[in-house]
Amino acid sequence: MKFRSISLTSRESECYKKAGRIASTVRKKVERLVQPGERIISICDEAEGMIRKSGGSSAFPLNVSVNDLAAHYTSPPGDETVLPEEGLVKIDLGVSVDGYIMDTATTVDLSHKESMMVETTEKALMAAISIIKAGIGLSEIGKVVNNAITRAGLKPISNLSGHSMARNALHSGISVPNVPVHAQHIMSEGEVYAIEPFATKADGKRFVKETKSVFIYSCKGGTPAPRTSDVSERELLNELEKSFDRLPFAIVGSLTGPI
Repeated sequence: MKFRSISLTSRESECYKKAGRIASTVRKKVERLVQPGERIISICDEAEGMIRKSGGSSAFPLNVSVNDLAAHYTSPPGDETVLPEEGLVKIDLGVSVDGYIMDTATTVDLSHKESMMVETTEKALMAAISIIKAGIGLSEIGKVVNNAITRAGLKPISNLSGHSMARNALHSGISVPNVPVHAQHIMSEGEVYAIEPFATKADGKRFVKETKSVFIYSCKGGTPAPRTSDVSERELLNELEKSFDRLPFAIVGSLTGPI
């Protein structure tokens, strides 16, 4: 199977590099904020403020997901949730520089009892990164991640995956598996991916299920405006699309954010 080459301009490359530098710096600082009793909403506000002060914008609301909540929790208005004395806290943040996105995450073990799980997931990520180059099939990424996790006696999550990214598009249509699958896509020069290994314990299931609560939203590109006579609803949709394009956002009081 042939793969295509996409040349990034020098400006595009610099935007990605700047976004990456900001994301790396903020991630390390946020790790120090993750302490028992800390309010999740305070961590979200602090991290998103750091991103803005560094010259970027949030590509999506900061995710602070605790224990069996795998991902995608961000504080709703008035959130009083605090971090527990023990447990795993997953921090997921994204930085956009003129629409060019970097996506990064880390896991903090408050209990100091799950270091093996944290280290295994990190090793799986590094193993995947080590083989990435133009011409590698995404199926190979799934195999490498799966092998790194199962060798440690853990299980990879099959229905969570990494993803391709494009300008103003956090998920641009291509999934990066964490288990062996028949994925035909071949990686090409100039493409941008987030590699996202997830692991669970040996007695856990290999998949996650959706909760009924929704904290993060996005506008679907090309979706017709709702048929409504309510002018305020149409104005809100237009403003959301103008502010966020296809990037995720959350409710902050009576407004939306981050911008």
